[in-house]
Amino acid sequence: MKRRFLQATMFLLLPLALIFQQLAKLYPQSVEQFYSRGFYPAVSSAVSLYFNLFPFSCAECILYALVVFAVFIIVLAFVYLFRRKFKALFKLFVTVIGFAITGYFLFLLMWGLNYNRAPLENNLGYKTGTPTVTELSAILKSETRSINALCDSVSYDKNGRSNYPGGFGKISSGVTEGYAALAKQSSLDKTLFGSGLPRPKSIFASKYMSYTGIEGIFVPFTYEPNVNTDCPAFVLPFNAAHESAHYKGFAREQEASFVAYLADTANSDPYFQYSAHMEAYIYISNALYETDQSAWQKAAGSLDPRAKGDFQYYNDFIVSHSSYAADVSSKVNDSYLKSQGQQGIITYDMFVTLLADKYRSEPF
Repeated sequence: MKRRFLQATMFLLLPLALIFQQLAKLYPQSVEQFYSRGFYPAVSSAVSLYFNLFPFSCAECILYALVVFAVFIIVLAFVYLFRRKFKALFKLFVTVIGFAITGYFLFLLMWGLNYNRAPLENNLGYKTGTPTVTELSAILKSETRSINALCDSVSYDKNGRSNYPGGFGKISSGVTEGYAALAKQSSLDKTLFGSGLPRPKSIFASKYMSYTGIEGIFVPFTYEPNVNTDCPAFVLPFNAAHESAHYKGFAREQEASFVAYLADTANSDPYFQYSAHMEAYIYISNALYETDQSAWQKAAGSLDPRAKGDFQYYNDFIVSHSSYAADVSSKVNDSYLKSQGQQGIITYDMFVTLLADKYRSEPF
């Protein structure tokens, strides 16, 4: 009797979750005020205090446990099927579905409703609009100047690749400074970026993760920003800040990237600034190239050779790790983004629009 009651409760969570999600889409300002800046920060801060005690990624360990459990469930299902225990098979199926529904409900409650908060451009007071070729060219030149100015402050090895003394451990602890500096900026709402931040953690299986094309992941059940540390060094500060932006409640990918840019450029560490401007250069350069190749040739020619070397290394890294798994993970991520009301992976290009908005508001 108790088991049936528990299963019924689990299944009732599905319509409740769908109602929450639909209401959140209708009232983004309420989500912003009461959830993203109220309920969510309180819960995430409390839970992250515990998981931050561990030097390794608890989420990664849980994932491995779930894989083992999934294999066990699949084997058990085949055993029931082979032995014609259809009643037991049905009960197993119902139980698995019930736990999946519960997991989805907890996902929405613990983090997922942040997908429906007010748009970041509204919170920043930006006036959005499609960037023109002139604006893209000006921004690319500005990012190029910033990168060139930082190259002398960056350490490069004998192969011409930048590196960071102290490695990811120091990068992980340095992310907090950028967000603290960002929160103190007088032009921004003090509550927008919240307070406190758990240190991003390295993924143990980073070398294998590289073949999926995934450079980081945020897990809302443990509130741990996780980073693929097998990637080239110069992308690590940005990726750590990006996953940390998810912890801050910025669920939409393009917004998390822009928040990471703001945090890293606010950081006093030149390598964090270098990482942010290099990432922005990639986005803007690609956007301008697709829009006007002749304008791109004029704007992109003055990049420091040392930065070009880093970009070449990054390109070689991506090519060498291209695989079927990367294609699959890309499709899975695209489907996931669409399920949360986004337009899929293409929405990463919104970063360009947000940067153009910043340029219009605060010319640099």
